Amino acid sequence: AQARGGPAPPLIAPIYPTFWRWMAVHKGASLLLLPWLLAVPNSALRAGASGGGSAKRGRLAVVVSGLQERLLWRSKVERVVAPTVRAGHSVDVYLEVVASGASGRRFATADPKGQVRSPEADVENLGSALAQSITNAGGRLAHFRVRQELEELSLPAGEAAERLPKHLFQYSPLTDPLGKNVLRRYQTTERLANLSAASGEEYDFVLWTRDDDHWLGPLDLGRFLADSKAPWRMYSKACLRFNGINDKTLLFGREAAKAMLGRLYTDFWLPEKSLEVQNAERFVEAFALVKGVESVPVPFGQLPTADSVFVRAAPGAEARLCQKDRYLCALGPPGLPSGQGFERPSPCGTQGSGESAAEVQNETSDRGRGKNETERAA
Repeated sequence: AQARGGPAPPLIAPIYPTFWRWMAVHKGASLLLLPWLLAVPNSALRAGASGGGSAKRGRLAVVVSGLQERLLWRSKVERVVAPTVRAGHSVDVYLEVVASGASGRRFATADPKGQVRSPEADVENLGSALAQSITNAGGRLAHFRVRQELEELSLPAGEAAERLPKHLFQYSPLTDPLGKNVLRRYQTTERLANLSAASGEEYDFVLWTRDDDHWLGPLDLGRFLADSKAPWRMYSKACLRFNGINDKTLLFGREAAKAMLGRLYTDFWLPEKSLEVQNAERFVEAFALVKGVESVPVPFGQLPTADSVFVRAAPGAEARLCQKDRYLCALGPPGLPSGQGFERPSPCGTQGSGESAAEVQNETSDRGRGKNETERAA
C-alpha cells in the first residue's frame, strides 16, 4: 500500500492549538507527556488533518471500471481526489479497465465524429502515472488492474434461461451483446466494491464514476457528510433519468454501498417482479428499492460529470476533449454553477441521435433511447 501524499499534520494541534507553543517553553515537562502522546488514537490524529478538528472528516472510496481506450482520469484526480483531501477527508481509488483493443469494441454510430482513444490512458505505464498523480493529490491508488480480456459471464442457456426473470428486456444479457456489457460492468463493479469493503477501511461513501466521466467541477463530500441519513442513501444527478435514475455517476453511503454495489452482479437475477424492467436506469432504481436504499437525486452541480470523449477534426490534428450533447445535463439553474472551480462544457456537436441536449433533458419517455447509449457500457 502506498503512503498518502502530503505532509503529516502537527500531532496534537487540532486538539489543543496552543500545545506546541507550551511545549517549546516547558521543554523539560515534554518528556512527562510522552506516554500520553503515544496513547492518542490514530483516528483522533487523523481527524485534524486539515486543522480545526470541528468538521466531520470522512473516508471515500472511488470505484471506476470500463475500457482503457475511454478512460478519463485527470479530472477525477483534480476534482475528486484533490479537493476531498484538501477538505480533510481521505480517498482511496479502486480502478480496473479492459486493455485498449481487447474488447473488440467499435465506436457506435451515435458517437461524435472523429472520436479517438483517450490520450490520458494511452500511455506506456498507466498504473505508475495514476499512482503518482493520485499520491500527489493526497490520495491512494488502492487497486489497479488492466484486464487483457472481457469479463467472463456465467449465463444459463435453453430452458434454464427461459425461466430467468426478464431483466433489462430491451437488451437482455442472455442474448444481446449490449446487455452482456452492462452485466460485465456490474460484475467488475461488485468485485471492486467488495475489495474496498474487505480492505479494513471503513468508508463513509463509495463513489461509482464511469470510465468516461469528465468532472466539470469539484466534489464537495462535506455536503453529503452533513446528511444524517447518508449511510442508507444513493445520490444521483437529477437530470436525464430516462424514467429511472441517471446511473452515470452515483454516490453511495456506507450501508447503501454494501447492500447494492456489493451484490449488483450476484443478485442481478433476483426473482423480483419489480426488477423486470427495460433498461439499466430503471434497474438500478428498482434494485435500490429492493435493497432498502433510498434514492436521492441531487442538482447537477453536486455531481458535476458529463460523458466525454476525445475527438480529432482531421488526421494529424490535436485531439480535443468534448462532452456528448445527448448526455449533457441542462446547464441553467439549478444546473452547473459558474465560477468556483467549475468548467464550462465543450459540447461535441451534432450526434447520430439528431437531438439536442435540451430536447433530451425534457424527455419523459424512452423515445430514441436504446442501443446507441448502451454500446458504450463495458
